[in-house]
Amino acid sequence: MPPPGAVSLLSAGTQSQLFREGKRVQLDQGQSFFVQGDPTSKVGVVIRGHLKLSATGSSGRSVLVAFWGPDDFIGLATAINRTTNLGTAVAMDRVELWAITPARLDELMLVCPDMSLLLVRQLARLAEASERGHSAQGTESSNVRVARLMAELCGPRPGDIGDETTGVDELRFDLSQDELGQVVGLSRQSIARALRSFRAEGIVSTSRRHLTVHRLDRLREIARLPAARPGDPSESLVHLPAT
Repeated sequence: MPPPGAVSLLSAGTQSQLFREGKRVQLDQGQSFFVQGDPTSKVGVVIRGHLKLSATGSSGRSVLVAFWGPDDFIGLATAINRTTNLGTAVAMDRVELWAITPARLDELMLVCPDMSLLLVRQLARLAEASERGHSAQGTESSNVRVARLMAELCGPRPGDIGDETTGVDELRFDLSQDELGQVVGLSRQSIARALRSFRAEGIVSTSRRHLTVHRLDRLREIARLPAARPGDPSESLVHLPAT
């Protein structure tokens, strides 16, 4: 069954070919989907769960580059260009995705125009997100940048797994404040200050290596994102070191 979101916009025939040509992959927290420097041998479509992309430079220092969640394509640019993986993709929680080889993806793009259009839009979305991030570093406050990242991690996103009995969308990540800072271009101290201000307003609370978002709508308001839709979970639990 295809994941919800952009992939579900493909025609039934294209969806059928995509999932017939690929295979389902499940990853436990900490498992890698691909490793930096290896030739790109597969593209992944995330069905549920989250991954992070980390890159290690010549100095040996590793930095967090990006997050992926439901409906995202992983390794798309390097697969199209036939280059090596730019980083290592690691599961942040229980991940389920559909993997397809670059050659098979090429064939689908040739015979399925809607697949080509979808992938162009995916690449454009990545470019837009990169440009927005660079712009935010010079034009937006620390609180806005941290709130936007937390809201995007917490959801609501198509395919996230929620707790149907409590109405809480629970996302447990092995993710440090340093890594959050690397993504939004802030120091750990700035991340900590933003979290303190959110706690003071009752938006979040922290406990041992967990952070609970109690007022997702308020968080999205600070981040200047659209309000959550009716019926979306109001709380999320993210695995972060408490300050």
